[in-house]
Amino acid sequence: LYAVGLQEANASPVAWTSELVTFDPWTAVLSDVLCQRGLTRLFVRRVLGLLICVFVRADLLPWVEHLEFSNMRTSVTGKGAVAVRFRLLGCHVAFVNCHFC
Repeated sequence: LYAVGLQEANASPVAWTSELVTFDPWTAVLSDVLCQRGLTRLFVRRVLGLLICVFVRADLLPWVEHLEFSNMRTSVTGKGAVAVRFRLLGCHVAFVNCHFC
């Protein structure tokens, strides 16, 4: 299980709208590297300059349950938080990426 959170990722309007169609460069690189090692992208969420990506081994996918996410934007400059939670093999897992200052 890998979770990667980035802050200050490119938050320009052009970058944000282009990523509605394709993944941002960070997600693409992480996916290329981790998928070659038997992991599957479980979750990707971007809120302006914040990015969170979660990868899990492919054989664990059937045991992922109750995937939920939330985000909070505090300004147009990329500040806020993004979070994901789920159950894996009966254990509750949560990841939060936040940038407020």
